[in-house]
Amino acid sequence: MSIIKTVAKTAAAAALTIGLAAGAPAAQAAPTTAHATYSQHSVATPAAKKAAKASTKISASGPSTAKAGDDLTFTAKLTRKSGKKYKNYSGQKLSLVVLDEQGSDTGEILLTKKTNKSGKVTFVLSSEGVDAGAYDFLVAYKGGSKVKRSESAIITVTLTA
Repeated sequence: MSIIKTVAKTAAAAALTIGLAAGAPAAQAAPTTAHATYSQHSVATPAAKKAAKASTKISASGPSTAKAGDDLTFTAKLTRKSGKKYKNYSGQKLSLVVLDEQGSDTGEILLTKKTNKSGKVTFVLSSEGVDAGAYDFLVAYKGGSKVKRSESAIITVTLTA
């Protein structure tokens, strides 16, 4: 049974777990205080600034049409902003997601792979036994402590009989 068909049969769609679960905000540092006797001699230090997260981008491509039974090949490249330029981001996990239906913002993660030295990854899916129709895919990166999450543009694949 193909991966796409298994996902299509899923009764309830799982929310995208790639970065959609909102974390609790970071605790702020308590202000520096001094005893009144020493207040004229103490200097209050401002709360430490939280480092800004670097932006990431995913460029992805895949087939627009295919015959049912064909393999579907998707390629993606993850880059991270470094200064004013975006540079390859290697060793990071990207996930291929099939959306629950066209226009949906929820879907199912089909495959997860790490990017190579060039920040690239290739996903290959079999469409064996999948019904003809249109399917929406995207590639997602969950981000991390120093980088922001990102998603590619939606790739619509139309399977024909």
